[in-house]
Amino acid sequence: MAVLSVPRPLQERLGEAATESLVEMLRQIESDQEERREVQKEQLLQVLEERFLRHVAESEQRTNAEIAAVRVDLGKEITDVRKEIADVRKEIAAARVDLGKEITDVRKEIADVRKEITTQTRWILAVLGGAAVLIPILQRVMAALIP
Repeated sequence: MAVLSVPRPLQERLGEAATESLVEMLRQIESDQEERREVQKEQLLQVLEERFLRHVAESEQRTNAEIAAVRVDLGKEITDVRKEIADVRKEIAAARVDLGKEITDVRKEIADVRKEITTQTRWILAVLGGAAVLIPILQRVMAALIP
């Protein structure tokens, strides 16, 4: 609060009691103005706080809405990925079945080839054995026929 001093000519004209009353009145006016300023500051702060809180609440609502939208989109994406994974698993299972069939077929073919080789080997051995027996006989017959 500012110190008030009343000029001497005014003090002499008003007198001591009136000067003191004037000073008291001016101090009271200043005090009232200061109180009003404080009230105005508090009211202004309340208004600013309300606006700020409203802004924060609106921002929070927008953020929550955006988060909810992202969650929905993410849920859809996860569902799509899970479906794709399930499809890939089905394809892998089908490929395994096909591969198993192909392996079985190849094994059968290998077994058939082995049988053929075995049969051919037996015929070759039989022919060689027969030739081993027949050649000396034929040589003797030929030697007897051709002197």
